Amino acid sequence: FTPCDLDITIPIVQKVDLLVCTEVLEHIGYNRSLKVLDYIVSCSDIILFSAAIPRQGGLGHINEQRHSFWISEFGKRGFQNFDLFKLELINNPEILYWLRQNLFIFHKNQPVDSILNTKPILGNEFELVSSYVLNKEYGISEILKKIPSSLYRSIKNRI
Repeated sequence: FTPCDLDITIPIVQKVDLLVCTEVLEHIGYNRSLKVLDYIVSCSDIILFSAAIPRQGGLGHINEQRHSFWISEFGKRGFQNFDLFKLELINNPEILYWLRQNLFIFHKNQPVDSILNTKPILGNEFELVSSYVLNKEYGISEILKKIPSSLYRSIKNRI
């Protein structure tokens, strides 16, 4: 575990067998998140990853991206998506819905293995989204968060 503020600094690359980055990059601006992703993929060939999708909501979420975005970005860096484990956790209510929805394993340069070479269960045309997110309605505060921060502060101060 390496504590740091990824908005300010990126740690020295340390090679590890498995890198875990869950529900972090939605808290980091778009450009910086891609630099952090470069760091992540330089540390390991196997990555357990999740990040919030649009409309998921949460404190400090400034960079919610669809699963296809992260799959594409990992792909540009030579990583493949492995999601067969989702069958084991997707209907487990003991696991937070956003982890069931957003968790992926990405791998690079792994030995030929029948499990890792299996095509993703969702394929490239589908993304998994919890009914909680799909049924979420936007209130005034949600709408205001989508406008530029200076305008948001001005409206908030008047309300």
